[in-house]
Amino acid sequence: MSYHPKPSSSPLSYPSFHPHITLASIPSGPGVLEVLRASLPTGQCSIPVNFASLETGDHYFRSVYIAVKPSREPNTPRFPHVSVYYIADTEAQRREETVEALKEEGIAVNTHESVTIDCSKTLENCKGHGSCVSGFRSAEVWIVLCDGPVETWTVLEKLRLQ
Repeated sequence: MSYHPKPSSSPLSYPSFHPHITLASIPSGPGVLEVLRASLPTGQCSIPVNFASLETGDHYFRSVYIAVKPSREPNTPRFPHVSVYYIADTEAQRREETVEALKEEGIAVNTHESVTIDCSKTLENCKGHGSCVSGFRSAEVWIVLCDGPVETWTVLEKLRLQ
């Protein structure tokens, strides 16, 4: 999201990253890629992902995120989630301020069962097109090495869903 309610004092806050849904986070190491590949059932169909709510967390990688409505797939607390912003722990108070600003600007609209994000207010190429999303249909699972700064994360593999 290119929208920032006010300038940040930390270079760690608001890094640019590909929009994504985080399914799991595990330590990197030998054999992990094979284990992750094998964890996807063969012939896995694309899965509808429906947004539940816009949340703030107490951890850098869950600073501001969209909680996803549970599916029949196994999940753990706060996983899966759609990362929206990473905000430095030294600026943790900005997490709630950011969520409130998104609501005030009409970018995030919560209902009692979901949240809708109005991309036309944040993305130049969507202006005037009314591009609101309250979910998406998954098409791929990316395995990403998340060592180091966010901007240096490396996509190791893209696994296409049927």
